[in-house]
Amino acid sequence: MDDRYQNFPPLSSRFWDLQPLIDWGDAGLEDRPAVGFSLLPRHRQAPLFENARAFVNARFAAGGRGGLVRRMTREEMRIVPIAREKVKFATVSEGGWKIATLSSPAVLYGMKSEVRRGGRFTLEMRYSLHNRLPLVRWQITVRNTGKTAVTIQNAMLFRVGPLKPRKQHGRLDFLPTRFRLFSLKRSPKTQSAYYNITQRFGSLRLHPLDTPPLAHHLFIAGQAGALESSLPREVALSHTAAALLFGSAENHSALLFALDASPAAELTPKVNADPLAPGLSLSLNTNFLLHEGESLELPAITAFWLAPDEQYPDEVWRALEAAKG
Repeated sequence: MDDRYQNFPPLSSRFWDLQPLIDWGDAGLEDRPAVGFSLLPRHRQAPLFENARAFVNARFAAGGRGGLVRRMTREEMRIVPIAREKVKFATVSEGGWKIATLSSPAVLYGMKSEVRRGGRFTLEMRYSLHNRLPLVRWQITVRNTGKTAVTIQNAMLFRVGPLKPRKQHGRLDFLPTRFRLFSLKRSPKTQSAYYNITQRFGSLRLHPLDTPPLAHHLFIAGQAGALESSLPREVALSHTAAALLFGSAENHSALLFALDASPAAELTPKVNADPLAPGLSLSLNTNFLLHEGESLELPAITAFWLAPDEQYPDEVWRALEAAKG
């Protein structure tokens, strides 16, 4: 049994099992703990996310208590979950949704120093799976329960798969029977070990059997024309939403990721469209000052599957075909 991942009871629909998880990381590989989830297909062609993760990065705020510590510690830090035994998990049904909430105590962890930097926080992830639509949402909330103000600089709302294309032999490492030794930035803190590459990065599949050419198209709500009018009302995009269309024009199958964000928050996608080992990250620049006792609710991400057996406007596939070119 792998102690790295702490899995929780899944939410289920006819399309997916959505399994909340905490990745407790690996000190030897310098992987830090993170909240996340897997989206495991029940439908033959449904997309797959395996061990997707989310991060929140911060720095100490200027002034206030602990000024000396702040001056001495200017490195970027990450708010990471701790205390496996204190994690809380609950589920509920609301309307047409199944909802799970996962919360964990958390602390600041230095990105360069690789040491704990103090602070007290609660990291909460709220997962929502629609009962009848291929639709999933997730949202992170950070609560500052300590006495140290921080600036939330950016948040990785979704990261799965390698973010750079793999060489042909490297892509084969995504098969369960293939393992490799990872290069470390420094001498390992524990004995070196071989890891399946999927375990290290997670995996993303639009179709578990095919490897069609993939493409992506980023747009702001109001620019999608016929696509927006063809979406179910549960996927309605506000005019402040940024959306990423990721998929295959060849197979008429795509994922729509949408984020409602204020104009001050900038969504930055990074896409590796390698069909055999695709990767995707969705990050948000926030620069939000989080005082003691305050909470920050980050924008929710909505992922909607445009299934190949449904009818969507031709402009969707033309946009993906043009992006591929």
